[in-house]
Amino acid sequence: MKTEGLSLENAPPLWVPLAFFAPAPLALIVAGSLLASYGEYAIGTGYSSITLAIAHLGTLGFLTLVMMGALYQLTAVVAGSPVGRIRLGHAVYALFVIGVVGLIGGLAGGLPRLVFWAIALITPAVLLFVIPIGRALHRAPARNETVIGMMAALLAFFLTALLGLWMAHGHGGMRFPGPRGLFIQVHLSVGLLGWVGGAA
Repeated sequence: MKTEGLSLENAPPLWVPLAFFAPAPLALIVAGSLLASYGEYAIGTGYSSITLAIAHLGTLGFLTLVMMGALYQLTAVVAGSPVGRIRLGHAVYALFVIGVVGLIGGLAGGLPRLVFWAIALITPAVLLFVIPIGRALHRAPARNETVIGMMAALLAFFLTALLGLWMAHGHGGMRFPGPRGLFIQVHLSVGLLGWVGGAA
């Protein structure tokens, strides 16, 4: 394996990426169980609570968790700029995972109060993730395509999360913040093209 140009000495403790990778397969198992249990109802419409739960198990519980763990590693090793206050990763992990579980449970079970608790947990998790990673990428010694791509992906993640959290208020019993179809399209486009595509 060629390691030239990689700042392996900056790598974070192994627990940081592994903690985010560990629950990802479980999210797929739960999504598959819901799909098997509800059948056509789970994919018949994009507006059903079960469809939303399955979609977010895949995007938040699997893709985003894996990519968050990877960004901690890649920012330090590939961009050559270690993430400051790495122990905040504990808080990011706990807040985000508990928040996602609450969001999935609130969406699937039609429990508005649980959705609001999820918003309260995911919001600080996003900020505690984006700010240190953003600072580390900003001070990276090189401004190559990889670093620029990671910065673009991080921005897309922040915008996707912002839109998602704002839309979650609508599922928490408040008025949906605008045309639902348009919000969903923008949320999906920024998330899949910017966050997933940019980080890949």
